[in-house]
Amino acid sequence: MLNPKGSILIGDVAFRTREELLLCKDSSGNSWDDDEHYCVFSEIQEQLAPICKLTFHEISFCAGIIEIQK
Repeated sequence: MLNPKGSILIGDVAFRTREELLLCKDSSGNSWDDDEHYCVFSEIQEQLAPICKLTFHEISFCAGIIEIQK
């Protein structure tokens, strides 16, 4: 349960859009891990927008914090 003014913060390798993920993948060459799942904020937001507020806080070109609020 989340308090009325509470937040859940999830920090990970994450991208605001699928396009940003693909740009990073293209520039990574052989360093990209195809077995890993990477978060795409816009896709998560699309699914959860009806039930909560989501905000993306970009930390770097390949990392971010997703904030979830009631």
